[in-house]
Amino acid sequence: MSTPTLQPELVALPLWAQVLLASRLVQRAALAMLPDTPTSARPRLLAACDAIERSASRGGDLRRERGPLRGARDWQPTVMFHSLSIALQQVVAAAEAAEAAYDISSAEPAFHRAIENSMSAILRAGVFDEQVARQALNDDVHALNRLCSEFGVGRYDPIPSGFLPSLPSISSLAMRAGATHKKEYVP
Repeated sequence: MSTPTLQPELVALPLWAQVLLASRLVQRAALAMLPDTPTSARPRLLAACDAIERSASRGGDLRRERGPLRGARDWQPTVMFHSLSIALQQVVAAAEAAEAAYDISSAEPAFHRAIENSMSAILRAGVFDEQVARQALNDDVHALNRLCSEFGVGRYDPIPSGFLPSLPSISSLAMRAGATHKKEYVP
């Protein structure tokens, strides 16, 4: 597994688009790694990612999303899911940085850590082939760049909720993995 490097197209995304991108990576990891059971942390993590998405559409106001974000932050994972927990913490930190992005030089490192840690969580879990995971990241980056350009989203602007349905499906990583699916999580 190689360390993810940030491509120029990703770094050029508006701040809230970078937060959304990292959140989508965590969603993919949660769907791939966590069982869909009533006692699973999956609903908690997906609720936090949905809260991040709503915040990205509003350009902040994380206080309105306190419940789902706190629930995800309070998650005490087993060692197997520690990287996923770290990735989610970085996404929340990136959202907080975007909300208070008066100083871009301090906000951008939070976005980069969130994206790198989210991708690393997927790769460390070994659930998906690295090439498939990276292709999903690239698909999101290209779609976000295109849509931000079409909708005129500036560096600090919120993400219009109208273009969210145009993004690649979160579950498409699982569908495309098909033959390259490396292992299945068994609780």
